Order: sequence, then structure tokens, then C-alpha cells
Amino acid sequence: LSSPHTKQLVGIAWEKPPKRFIKINFDGSKTSHNAAGGYVLRDWSGHPFQAGAFNLGAASILIAEATAMRNGLRAALEAGFSKIYIEGDNKLLIQAVQDRIQPPWEIQVLVQDILYYLQKCNHVIVHHIFR
Repeated sequence: LSSPHTKQLVGIAWEKPPKRFIKINFDGSKTSHNAAGGYVLRDWSGHPFQAGAFNLGAASILIAEATAMRNGLRAALEAGFSKIYIEGDNKLLIQAVQDRIQPPWEIQVLVQDILYYLQKCNHVIVHHIFR
């Protein structure tokens, strides 16, 4: 039997940010009783220079992802960077931050925080990636 649908493999690899930018990769995770998240900041040559992780207890994956993005962005600004490339795999969050959709109520305050920090950047790119 043959399937009418063909699967295509897509190569996924980390890429350096543009010159003079730093890149924030963030992610969240969820188990049945716990949510957590984290971020990594890397310079334009790909070297990591800061990372952070946190435990949220009983929270949703969406809250974990949004908190990770916010915390990574805040850390980048506190380190003195204003050219920032942000990458994450949560399409809903990325679209909310890009003002393409209304954020779900549970992350509205976190998205407001993220937008506040984004206004402090000279140049910012927010990009959805697959994992």
C-alpha cells in the first residue's frame, strides 16, 4: 500500500545570529505536576555567555514558555545588549509577541512584559523555529 501523503525530512540546526546581535533561545517544559523553563544567550560567534532556568510548579506549558522568553529578554537587556534575535518553538507565543494574534488570557501579562522589554531594544527579531 502506498500513501498519498509524502513525508519530507527537514534538517534543523542552530544558526548564529547576525553580526553584533545576541541570540536568545528559550524553551519550556511540562510534566503532570510541574512546569519549568529556561533560556540561553549566545553572541554572534555562537558562544554561550549566560543561561537561566527556573521551576514554576503547577503552571501551563504556555506560561513556562512565556516566562522563559521574558526572563531571557530581561537578562539580555540587563547585560547591555539592544540588538537581539529571539528564537523559540511555541508558535502561539511568537505570534502573540509579533502582534499577529491576541494572546490567551493566561499569558497576557507576560506578553505585556515582553513587549515592554522589546521597546527597549534598538533592533529585535522574533523568530519561530521547529524542534
